[in-house]
Amino acid sequence: MVHRSLRKGRASRRFSGAALAVVLSTSVACSLSVDLTGFSSGGARVAPVADAGGAPDAGVDGDVGLPPPDAAPVKCRVGFTGQDCTTACADGTAGPSCDYRLALALDIPVSGRWAAAGDVPYAVNRTASVGAFARVAYVLRLDAEEVWVELDAFTTDAAQLGVPVDRIFDVPTSNMVVRSYAARQPDILVPTPGSIELWSNCYGEGADGAYDSHDEIGLTEPDCYGSMQLHVGGSPVIAFNRWAQGDSYDLGIGRAETGQPDWTFAQNGASFQKRRLEVYVR
Repeated sequence: MVHRSLRKGRASRRFSGAALAVVLSTSVACSLSVDLTGFSSGGARVAPVADAGGAPDAGVDGDVGLPPPDAAPVKCRVGFTGQDCTTACADGTAGPSCDYRLALALDIPVSGRWAAAGDVPYAVNRTASVGAFARVAYVLRLDAEEVWVELDAFTTDAAQLGVPVDRIFDVPTSNMVVRSYAARQPDILVPTPGSIELWSNCYGEGADGAYDSHDEIGLTEPDCYGSMQLHVGGSPVIAFNRWAQGDSYDLGIGRAETGQPDWTFAQNGASFQKRRLEVYVR
């Protein structure tokens, strides 16, 4: 049940319930904005508009560009709001109502090893001034894809929300919501239970024999591999691994189609030109 490069035969134990937090002050961050098919130039999904000949596309009632009365709610890209998603949130804010505040942003390098909190090269770190919060949102951007995952706060210390160097959060989470602009990750707009696997340790497969939302952490192996994973309904949504190993990182949105479900051992960091992680609070 133990994988070659992670376990090395040492003792491991799975946490459930309260988090064990070995706290060294840390931080995380990111910013996202991408033009994707089906989005307006401002960055949101909009209703069909008139074609080059001036006639509206099928399904548009009344004014061109406005959704019909029974249209699905508009889903704006991170950093935009409004009926047509062309209204930008104020700088340093995001979310459907622009009420989440940026705490951390990280332009992820291709590779490296972070064994202390100060090793993480955050582009933005406002954890000392961001204030109290009850909700947290993580945004991962990989080239033209991005995903927003929000959940109830699992700590009251904003400095513990970033890359989990020398600390562990291996706990269930509640009221997770996903807004996705990535091919392999669907939206999850109804608040749903989930879990987080945040640690710098090596880890092994869970009882199901796969690396997923049930990994077993190696408690005696800190600063060994590294996991920053958010799972909703048992399936990975954000994965950023291997940052304590010293070589190419594992990065992914949604469930991996090949290899391990949570992107462990993917070492695919160099395959992306843009790699950005952001953390917001509300």
